[in-house]
Amino acid sequence: MTDAVAIRAEIPGDHDRVREVHTRAFAGDPRVSRLADALRSAPAPLPPLSLVATLDDRVVGHVLLTASRLDAPQRLVDVLVLSPIGVDPDHQGRGIGSRLIADALAAADRNGVPLVFLEGDPGYYGRRGFETASAYGFGAPSARIPDVAFQVARLSGYEPWMTGTLVYSETFWALDCVGLRPADPAPALAEVLASGQPRSARAKAVADAIRRSTRARWVGVYTVADGMVRNEGWSGPGAPAYPTFPVTQGLTAHAVRTGSVAMSNDVGRDPRYLANQDDSGSELIVPVRDGSGRVVGTLDVESDRTGAFGGAEIAEYERLARMLGPLLADRPQ
Repeated sequence: MTDAVAIRAEIPGDHDRVREVHTRAFAGDPRVSRLADALRSAPAPLPPLSLVATLDDRVVGHVLLTASRLDAPQRLVDVLVLSPIGVDPDHQGRGIGSRLIADALAAADRNGVPLVFLEGDPGYYGRRGFETASAYGFGAPSARIPDVAFQVARLSGYEPWMTGTLVYSETFWALDCVGLRPADPAPALAEVLASGQPRSARAKAVADAIRRSTRARWVGVYTVADGMVRNEGWSGPGAPAYPTFPVTQGLTAHAVRTGSVAMSNDVGRDPRYLANQDDSGSELIVPVRDGSGRVVGTLDVESDRTGAFGGAEIAEYERLARMLGPLLADRPQ
């Protein structure tokens, strides 16, 4: 699927389209494109490494590596941090992100950079050359970065004495783009639900808000009526594989029948899983009830990691699902 995709160095004429790609890839969040703009122009000990993926001469993906420093015992070491990376949602799931990462790491290696760090999902980046950084003596720049999310790619210039704490460049701090800060999506959901837009538009906005705040890989909002389950809106790498399906199928069957959460933390081993996204590792189905307690829909959340959902995550998604009853009980507009 990626044969027609070309990877090349970013040029100034790409900047507007790169901003659009990141805004679309991150569910409308403008902070990512702002970060890319600021990092490009910030003073740094190493030049930025910025690549774009193009399809028919149109930019569909972007990755940026910029300089930070490792505070090693012997001396400071100039390293790179991979952030941001984004692929237009219309072209996700085709290996474009993998191509961008591979080419970026190869270019960094050619330039003699010993280490590339990032914050991200180990299930995804672990298959693309990255490892848990703490295993090699690297300290994260913030306690708000989960250990499993702090990752490193060791390149040919790496030497075992290179240990210590990663010190992010000032730009990451100035834009508050370090680690995780819990954000409550409930106010945004309430605003969307009261907007009076068509149900499909509100369902899409709800899915975007939940995905953005929880960092789920994929979120879908479904109605349940007349024995069928129908997708009303989704946010993630690709459209649902089954936008409409019988209520007797998938984990949804359990959630609707029992009125309780249905979860699989390893969908590859779970025969109940109705395949949706190719890279899913875990799925959570939360029933949505109307005022009378009847199940009128579901909130479907997927991660590309196995073992992604625990008690705290389930409770949060149940809380959000309780807000969706009026939306899914309404007749379509």
